[in-house]
Amino acid sequence: MNDSAGHAPAPATPVDVTPESRRGSAVGTFSSVYLIGNAVGSMAFGYVAHGLGYRAMWVTLTLVLTLGFLSSLRLRVGAPRTAPA
Repeated sequence: MNDSAGHAPAPATPVDVTPESRRGSAVGTFSSVYLIGNAVGSMAFGYVAHGLGYRAMWVTLTLVLTLGFLSSLRLRVGAPRTAPA
């Protein structure tokens, strides 16, 4: 499976859950974080693999992804907040 299988539907998520007035900002933030994550992650895990080996790289990556997943479970999903009048 290549990267395009996960990336193609991914931008739809912030569009679906963000109010129309903030969608541009949400998609821009998502795209920036996604691209920066690919660049920084590749470099960081390249150094880990070179210095400590592939096993350490995969263990570290698994821990990072597990923590990210567990953090996402704590997010609240609901109606968008409105500013007080």
